[in-house]
Amino acid sequence: MMKKLLLLGVVSLSCRLFAQVQDFIPTDYAQTATIRTTKGVAPLQAVDQNLHSFWESEAPLPENYIYKRELNAFHPKAYPRILRENAAFADTDLNTAVTFNKKNQDAVYGQSFKLLQAVESHRLSIKTGNNEAVRITITYTDESIFMANILPENQYSLVAVFPEINKLVKQISIESSAPFQLFEIACLSKKPFVDYTLELEKPVSIGQIYSRHFNGEMIDEIQFLSSADGNRWTTLGTANPEAIGLVPLVVQNENLTKYFKVRFLTENKDYAKASLWELKLFDKAGPFGKKTSFKPSPQPLINRIGLNMVWGWGQHSYSDELNTNAGWRQFQSVFKKLRLYHFLYWDIPKPGVSAAYENMKQAGTAATWWLNWDREYDFLNEKGFDILATLLFKNNTFPDSTWPNPSQNAYAIGYDFALHFGRNKTVEAVEAGNEPWDYPPEFYRQICVGMLKGFEDANNATRRLPAAFQATFPAGSFNDHTNFVADFLDPSVFGKLHALNTHLYAYANNSIGELIAVAPEDPRAELNGIRNMIRFRNEYAPEAEIWVTEFGYDSEGGGEACTHSNCISEQKQAAWGIRAALKLLKEGADRVYWYFYANEDTDSYLHSRSGLTASANHNFAPKASYYAIKKLMKVLGNSMLTEVVDESDSHSIYNFKDVLTGQNYLVAWLHHGQNPENEMTVKHERFLFASQCMVMNGSSESEWKTITAGTDQQLSGYPTIFKVNQ
Repeated sequence: MMKKLLLLGVVSLSCRLFAQVQDFIPTDYAQTATIRTTKGVAPLQAVDQNLHSFWESEAPLPENYIYKRELNAFHPKAYPRILRENAAFADTDLNTAVTFNKKNQDAVYGQSFKLLQAVESHRLSIKTGNNEAVRITITYTDESIFMANILPENQYSLVAVFPEINKLVKQISIESSAPFQLFEIACLSKKPFVDYTLELEKPVSIGQIYSRHFNGEMIDEIQFLSSADGNRWTTLGTANPEAIGLVPLVVQNENLTKYFKVRFLTENKDYAKASLWELKLFDKAGPFGKKTSFKPSPQPLINRIGLNMVWGWGQHSYSDELNTNAGWRQFQSVFKKLRLYHFLYWDIPKPGVSAAYENMKQAGTAATWWLNWDREYDFLNEKGFDILATLLFKNNTFPDSTWPNPSQNAYAIGYDFALHFGRNKTVEAVEAGNEPWDYPPEFYRQICVGMLKGFEDANNATRRLPAAFQATFPAGSFNDHTNFVADFLDPSVFGKLHALNTHLYAYANNSIGELIAVAPEDPRAELNGIRNMIRFRNEYAPEAEIWVTEFGYDSEGGGEACTHSNCISEQKQAAWGIRAALKLLKEGADRVYWYFYANEDTDSYLHSRSGLTASANHNFAPKASYYAIKKLMKVLGNSMLTEVVDESDSHSIYNFKDVLTGQNYLVAWLHHGQNPENEMTVKHERFLFASQCMVMNGSSESEWKTITAGTDQQLSGYPTIFKVNQ
């Protein structure tokens, strides 16, 4: 037994920048547990928050199972007792022996063992010293027999004999025509297994288990076992031995766990071993922590739900040149807030060079002779859009070696941008990068400090955000995330920020370690990371808002297939997309921006099918999600979320109030992840005041339908808007 070192769950860099950074990360019970496993190699490495180190077990076969009374039916302390004899050949010591040098009644040397209780046998392990063949005769309860021989050349070796496992053994005879020694006989009475066991600091209820096991074909099954006393064990769930990634498991039943065990059932083969690469144990809320307390926002949805897009809506021309219904016309009646990817490498050839924005009308930017951002931004402003500009730069576009003085260069970039585009509020807000996670954290911190200071000094009215980071997964601890907020943001910037920035998708690894999309309410969904970001904000930047600048789902639709692992149906994208937006707003996000306005005109891969419409290849045909969110914004765009009326494991009911008319609405839906059309009756007294409803099912024909008021209403996975009588 060994005591595991206490780990804070963050890299040392984070600990230096944020002394209490562990406070906003929920408790991983494995981190403070005592390791009871002493066998195998490097037990600490199963709980060291490093996905690339591991504990490797001992091999139960060919020999180690003999010493375990749970596996060896002939163990002297086995219960129930199987062998009547208490002799040196069944004492788990392979070096002690009984010598058979007298003939028995059958005129041979040896003995027959009538078992006290019939037993299943997956293998018999026998060690003898013999000059002539030793015959093993196994008699089953159905009176059939199995025979095997141990030849003289195998003496003093542990020989494995494999009876039929679907029969019960009642008697074993070991005989030879010459005297021999019997050193040991052992019976593997069940599938062999090895355990990795923890004793938790205190009894808790385990709600989510994260494990990376990365085992090969030698492991048949992995079980998670719980015990309050270390004696009686309950199975909490199982894991797929073939999974490669870190796999989450939601425990369905309440449990009191003081001892936790990962059991690996191995093949009945010699030298089969198990490995555990990482183990994390959480309560029901998982690594995301408990839901945040709801606080009403005075802002209507039109100011809180936005859309990601690019220059010219991806049509290779300025927005004012578009003469189809696609682009700005398609979204003008749906969104007011736009997030536009502003490619910094379109502006400057390298850091240290001015973009010369003042010359764009005549000569373009320093890097792109034809480009005039003013033309694009001014036109979109004129059409009623507010622009959040995201400066796109990464290590693969502007390598760290190309920044002569990172902080000074970034200051100049930020100052030039905010001075020009903030002068008449052409740009409402600006981000100091999108996903610059390929920079070393300490390098980005220099860029961020300088760029935000430049934004501030040039135009204090332009709202300032850093690049997007997350506050749930410390570097290297979950699927190699390298975008942990505590690594990339220097504490000095918090006074300069108007909002913290994060990208949240409802993704999770499935049982084989494959990344898939799940319903927004799924406890595994990374979307729940909004809670950790809010706790981080509350601790370090209490004046800042939280903007989720990317969320969404990939789906088929608009004539384009979706074939990668994250894909869902067009109907689910419509239902889950609205539910995700409302859930994020309810949890405390001040703004959310859907990614993306349209599919990419490429093959199917992650995020390429996240559009509300198809790609240019299919004329930007609207998908069900487009019609669903358009209807939502038409009805509730001027409404603010005022109350969480009801929220359970099965459904949500929110209240909205129109800031112009005072009209109240209920929005309700089921949380299930199946076909969104699946319905269930939900009872609530607030339905008594509903007179009409509209289902956000992605149909362009959705309209108000008169209903019979009553406490019982049919809900589905599609959010339904109920108009409430005043």
